[in-house]
Amino acid sequence: MLRTKLCQWAMQATITIRRKRREDDGARKLEEHERRVEEYLDSVIEGGQS
Repeated sequence: MLRTKLCQWAMQATITIRRKRREDDGARKLEEHERRVEEYLDSVIEGGQS
């Protein structure tokens, strides 16, 4: 009984950690993308002003 509960808890923890890692990964990629878009827009604006 205790062993089964422990296994269930460990599996749930693993799933939660993996999900969190994926979310963190997605957030990091989104931030990276936003930064690239900002840099691109800045270069377009600077290029348009000269």
